[in-house]
Amino acid sequence: MVFRRLLGRLIMFCRALFRRYGWLFVLALVVAILSMRAFAELTEEVLANETNQFNEHVLLALHRWATPTLDGWALRITALGSVPAVAVQGGLFSLWLLHRRKLLDAVILWLVLGGAAILTASLKLIFGRARPALWQTLVLAPTPAYPSGHALLSTCLFGFVAVWVIAQAPHRPWRWAIGLFSLTIAALISLSRLYLGVHWPTDVLAGILVGVFWLSVCWAVERWQRVRTHAG
Repeated sequence: MVFRRLLGRLIMFCRALFRRYGWLFVLALVVAILSMRAFAELTEEVLANETNQFNEHVLLALHRWATPTLDGWALRITALGSVPAVAVQGGLFSLWLLHRRKLLDAVILWLVLGGAAILTASLKLIFGRARPALWQTLVLAPTPAYPSGHALLSTCLFGFVAVWVIAQAPHRPWRWAIGLFSLTIAALISLSRLYLGVHWPTDVLAGILVGVFWLSVCWAVERWQRVRTHAG
């Protein structure tokens, strides 16, 4: 009886948010909650060493496919998710937004990227997880492994681009194509970290989950601010 009452109140609350702020705001909040819960559960398993066998199995399986050609591609792709590269790409996109007179969107983009950088540094410091050492890697990675900064930053940057482009005109197929392309780049960057052997799969998954969480929170803020501005 109590559960049904609470569920009813929750549904009424969601409907009120939907009517006031729109479905994108509610969706962003739901995604933020789900991704944060998934990250918490994943972290619990990682700290309990329940994912060690899975991590090693995946990395060794990927390493069997290693070739000099794939090594070169992986190094190029992984460079797109580095802090300097993300800053440059984010800066260029924000300049384009400002050129389009999208000041709020440009501010939200830098909120996304700035928060992502802070989350990456803070979480790495908190967990201090060692990186894999299954073979001699091609890149130097001196910082702790959990979560993957490349996965987190690229999820935030390219996820923002995808959501922004699609949200402008969801009925246009070419916008969905651009969004899918952006998400594919983020996925390839995450995959490159595994191929190069500098992250465990759970590091990358954690980075994606935190990135989705933070991007969703910032997108909810953007929706809230936009409705508030229009109401004023």
